Amino acid sequence: MAWSLTQTATGSRGRGNTLEVTFSSAVAQGDLIVVLAANGSGAPGTTMSDAYGNTYYQAAQALAANLTVEIWWAVAIGYGSGFYVIYSPGEFSSQAGTIMDAASIGNYQTDGFSGQTGSGTNLTSNPFTTTGTDLLVGIGGSGTNGQTWTMEGGLTNLFSTPGAGSVAQASGYSINVPAGSQSIAMQDSVSGAWACVGAAFSSEPPPIATATYWNYQKPIERRLTWAQRDRFV
Repeated sequence: MAWSLTQTATGSRGRGNTLEVTFSSAVAQGDLIVVLAANGSGAPGTTMSDAYGNTYYQAAQALAANLTVEIWWAVAIGYGSGFYVIYSPGEFSSQAGTIMDAASIGNYQTDGFSGQTGSGTNLTSNPFTTTGTDLLVGIGGSGTNGQTWTMEGGLTNLFSTPGAGSVAQASGYSINVPAGSQSIAMQDSVSGAWACVGAAFSSEPPPIATATYWNYQKPIERRLTWAQRDRFV
């Protein structure tokens, strides 16, 4: 199903325990909230929360020296104005993050993800295969000050920080990506150790019809998705 990107917000800080990022407009009920986050600790223990108590799920995470990059998501069961997300790394560290408010029709789910670490000036995640019309997101970077990352491979840049007082990272997205092999690619200004993650989100339509069919002379009723319904029509 087709996606629309409603709004984004970004934030970064020097060393601390949490980073809070707030949307400028109200979030609608049922929207998909995606968080692209990085911190300079290289520690895996991270928590995510928001102003309305929604539950966040980790889609992908990768760790390098002095760097953690990760993608989280939630469905906005709680919604409204003043919607902020609090990113809490496992250690006292520098942080940067982007939050995205996106919408489609149906039930949101991850449709492939990847994480990768390496070194050099070119960053590419392991490829992963998607099956629907997806929202594709990625984030990567390094734990070295002074490095500047830019998104490549057709992804639109969302937010980048050069690692001066924050963490060297860049995040990006592409919307309504057709099914196929996906990867996240980035370019760095200085060679060094890096980590990146990518994830895709699809929207499966909810059941919309009830069909009755016969199985060994016994009627069976079941709920159908759009695709299943078309096979009966």
